[in-house]
Amino acid sequence: MNLADRFILSPAPVHDDGPSHVARVIDEADNIRDTQEEHLYELFHEQTKVYAYNFRRHHDALSASDHAIAHYHSAKDFDGFPWVALPGPTQAELEAANEPKSVSTRHEKSFGMHALSVCLSAIRSEIASEQSQNQLLDYHTQYTPGTTDPVDVYIFALTCAGLDPGCYYYHPPSHRLYNISYGNMSEKLTQAGITRRVITQSVAIVAFVGAFGRSTRHFGERGYRYILLETGMAAERLCYVAKGYGIDVRGVPVFVDDLMNDLVQINGVDEAVLFCVDLH
Repeated sequence: MNLADRFILSPAPVHDDGPSHVARVIDEADNIRDTQEEHLYELFHEQTKVYAYNFRRHHDALSASDHAIAHYHSAKDFDGFPWVALPGPTQAELEAANEPKSVSTRHEKSFGMHALSVCLSAIRSEIASEQSQNQLLDYHTQYTPGTTDPVDVYIFALTCAGLDPGCYYYHPPSHRLYNISYGNMSEKLTQAGITRRVITQSVAIVAFVGAFGRSTRHFGERGYRYILLETGMAAERLCYVAKGYGIDVRGVPVFVDDLMNDLVQINGVDEAVLFCVDLH
């Protein structure tokens, strides 16, 4: 039996022998479900493998500088939506954000537009040391830990100083926040599975969205693995920098997927919310 056949259910024979049959049907259904869940990781692993025959192609795609330069991030087009310009972080702040040990000294607890600007800059890309003060990060596809080419970032602002409550899309090329939903999002976030305890303490919730086609068009199914890696590294960098501003962080991996996807206005198929970080 091949792997795909394991996920095709055969019709069950019809019997009518009372409660014992019902019990057997329930047990069989539980066994089928358990088997499917047990082998989901296997399906993912098998379909995203790199083999000896295609290793060089994947390796070259990741390391070739011309590939990196040729595929700039395809930021979403929110022309016509209101936007807020983020203040440009200083070069010293960018360099500090790139060295996790250097952000261990906490500032007075204050998370506003400036701190948010540094955090978002830190998760965008690697820092070029030759950049001048206030210049934004070099933003081209590197497919290295910490870059976010296949990952979009949305911010649910709750009590962030200087930023009206609402849902914002971070537009990396312009370093702007596009406001896609106005108003207090607390109730909607609660309905999407974020607990009230988290909401009442939160300054902002950052949602990381995988844009699967950006990666899979270059790397095939393997690209899905890269998106998960990128998301984890981006979230980690966000947490490092936020802590430098005295803000506590916690990951929020559990939420109602469809409702969370609706909040950031994506379909959950080509794009989906993968992980959230609560800043409080």
